[in-house]
Amino acid sequence: MTYYEARDTCTLAGSILVEPRTTQQGQFLYDMLIKSKESWNISRNLNFWIGLKLNRTNREHQFWISDNTSLANTNYSNWARAEPRTVGAFCVQLWGDKTWKWDDTYCDTYSAFICQDQDPTTYTPLQAKELTQSIVGLQNKTNINQGTVSLLSSQLSTLLDVSSQNFDEQSSHDVLVAVETVTNHYNVSQGNLRINRKNVGIEIEDLTNEAEYTGEGGTTLGEPVSGLEQQASEVYLSHNLLHEARNKYNLNTLQVGAVLYRKNSLFVEQQNQVVGNTFGEGPTRHVTSDVISHVLSVEVKNAEMKDLSSAVITRHVVPLTRSGNFSSDVTNTSSDVMQRRATVKCVYWDLNSDLWSEAGCEMESRENVTDGYELITCSCNHMTPFGVILSIDEFYHPPYLISLTIAGCSVSIACLLATVFTYLYFKHLRSKLPQQVLIHLCCSLLFLNIAFLIGIERMEFPTFCFVITVILHYAVLLSWAWMLAEAVLLFRTLVLAKTGSGHENRFIWIASVLCYGVPAGFVAVLANTLDLADYKSDRYCWITSAPLLYSVVIPVGAILFTNLIIFAIIMYNITFRSKNFRQNIDLQRISVAVRRALCMIFVLGLPWIFGFMMLLSKDDDTKTTFSLLFTIFNAFQGLFIFVLFCVRQESVRSAWTKPFSQRYGKTLRLFRSRGPPRKLTGSDGATENERTNQSREPKRSAPNRNATIHTNVSLPSMDEVQVDHRRPPVPKKPLPPPPLEKPKPFRSGWN
Repeated sequence: MTYYEARDTCTLAGSILVEPRTTQQGQFLYDMLIKSKESWNISRNLNFWIGLKLNRTNREHQFWISDNTSLANTNYSNWARAEPRTVGAFCVQLWGDKTWKWDDTYCDTYSAFICQDQDPTTYTPLQAKELTQSIVGLQNKTNINQGTVSLLSSQLSTLLDVSSQNFDEQSSHDVLVAVETVTNHYNVSQGNLRINRKNVGIEIEDLTNEAEYTGEGGTTLGEPVSGLEQQASEVYLSHNLLHEARNKYNLNTLQVGAVLYRKNSLFVEQQNQVVGNTFGEGPTRHVTSDVISHVLSVEVKNAEMKDLSSAVITRHVVPLTRSGNFSSDVTNTSSDVMQRRATVKCVYWDLNSDLWSEAGCEMESRENVTDGYELITCSCNHMTPFGVILSIDEFYHPPYLISLTIAGCSVSIACLLATVFTYLYFKHLRSKLPQQVLIHLCCSLLFLNIAFLIGIERMEFPTFCFVITVILHYAVLLSWAWMLAEAVLLFRTLVLAKTGSGHENRFIWIASVLCYGVPAGFVAVLANTLDLADYKSDRYCWITSAPLLYSVVIPVGAILFTNLIIFAIIMYNITFRSKNFRQNIDLQRISVAVRRALCMIFVLGLPWIFGFMMLLSKDDDTKTTFSLLFTIFNAFQGLFIFVLFCVRQESVRSAWTKPFSQRYGKTLRLFRSRGPPRKLTGSDGATENERTNQSREPKRSAPNRNATIHTNVSLPSMDEVQVDHRRPPVPKKPLPPPPLEKPKPFRSGWN
């Protein structure tokens, strides 16, 4: 062959023309040629091309073609005497007549050649491109036989050792398409095929007979995972699946091909892909996906296997991986309010987008098998290249909100417990309808806060996490149902003025059935009809953005809008619509109206307006502001309820202080009576006793200038005066003037 034909032949085989760069390599090559000459039984020595060339403009510059390394840098040469000297010759051969010394000659002469396996890690981008083009060209062959598939496996195994930086994304896509085409065009009538290389395993089998059966049992392809203490991947195709594939696509022959990639350099996603704002979860950014398993591609010839009723089961033995949030010392996030999370996922490679996708795949189980390795079982409803990745994503997670939320929920739990206990302990406090509704609302919020603190981030326990997701979903809807009941009660009492025991008993029973029953049925139906991946988020033990929209945001938004309207109507009725309020506006009446408004704001859930503004925010600063407001007002909602409905209510305070005053009242009064008389000095300098005596003296009328002054009146001495040190009786307060109009009834204890 000519020099260029020999070079291209070696390239197609994933090799290069031999390059003896050291004395040891040169001696090894000489010994090999001596032994080969004896086995060939020929009388003369053959010439062999080597991978050395001379520069056309400067013959003194000689270089190895694989990486353009200068011969002078290798400190080894084996030129024949007086060589190189041929004018216009730029290629180099082993000259057989000169005991395989080096000789420069013309590149279009014919010589034998020796290919040398090159370390793929040293491939240049040009070499990687040539190897890629060779693999892609195999799909254009008209006759795909076992030799073609064997050559494909050899070149593919070499390519997987090449650094992924030496070929672009389009080249990877073209190679994967070529592999799929070649394996599908192979005719299994030539026989089942099984090839195992260093980095690749290829299996093509006829499973027509297996498709005749139904029920338990099936076929396993790939690398068996049982009994191995290293990475391995296998696919299990059940009889039901094979039977479905043959009948669904009317296949006479069920030919299944499986390609096992032990290295994943062809499956590299584009880095730092901005996902954007996920509704209900804030800004997110996919950083990278690290493939932690072998990639196993499974295809059925002449069939697009998707939307299968029988699952494709893959099992992967992978290194033990810990998923979850990155520690706080990670500083390479895009901003201070973003946090990174690593999640193990069952995925497939989408050839249309060249990205890993979870669609149609889910993790069935995850268990430790040996020290340092775990077995992950995945199921998918389609056939594609399968794998397990460690997905690293950034998501909106301001660190200061974590501490604030935990503190707020903890305080709210304590305050809600105190509120519920207070109203349940004292019978007269729980006897009225408004207090009964308040007790139900506090219990709902208590249930929500406890579930949130216990399990919102328990992603490492899939079953427990799913249970927490369902509980949180129900608790949110339950709390808002009772907030709506509170709003309806206020509207009936303050606007429609409907009161009475009959109305109250009927109202509390209807509200209990609706508030507890409707959310429970709604959540149960949703959790059972949706797939786990479509219902539960992969970041928290909470629902995903799709069901969040129509099962939480829309219902809560409707209730919030209703409560806002009722709040506005009630405030108008108890203030400006009231003639008594309009004609006697003073600071006390305004203070009472403000207290009533605060009470209604927190039991009607009006601070959730900040939550909706947070969901609709696009930039980080606005979202951070509304997140902070939403967290403060809602995480501490239990504290606000306790202060407004326990601490600030005179009836509740008197209920707690009355038992103590009855038990220790006599002791306190006795202690006060034995104490010394108090002498309190006012701003005018007079003591209390002085003011008492002055108050007892009769008021003297103004002096009459025409009156006669009698000076013979005898006054008692100070010793004869008896001073009464007892506290004077407290004068009764004058009764307030009657109101101009009778005010509408308000919730007991809210004034």
